[in-house]
Amino acid sequence: MPRWSSNRPNTVGWPTARGPRGVARRVFGAASALVALSRAIAAYLHRYPAAEGRVHVIPDGVNPDRFPPDLEPSCPGPPGTSTLGFVGSLKPWHGLPILVQAFDMLHRRHPNSRLLI
Repeated sequence: MPRWSSNRPNTVGWPTARGPRGVARRVFGAASALVALSRAIAAYLHRYPAAEGRVHVIPDGVNPDRFPPDLEPSCPGPPGTSTLGFVGSLKPWHGLPILVQAFDMLHRRHPNSRLLI
């Protein structure tokens, strides 16, 4: 993703200028498949006619077989604590300031909650 978009909230992908759109058209047209990690990214890709019929949504996943059901948490909270977690890179486009603001609102109503990043 271009650096310019990392500082703009709710921005995904390339600008709509003619040059980058042409690059996207050629790249998407040459690809046999385009994999999107979410429906939102797939919707963005569908804006390009060259992507038609090639977009597949394959979300990030977890293999539950790798984690036994009786696995104890590595950072257990006190009994009765609810935990909200974020797993990912600390990049601006993930909107972590919004998560922190939302958690602040949640924590005021539910003081037994905690946020793990």
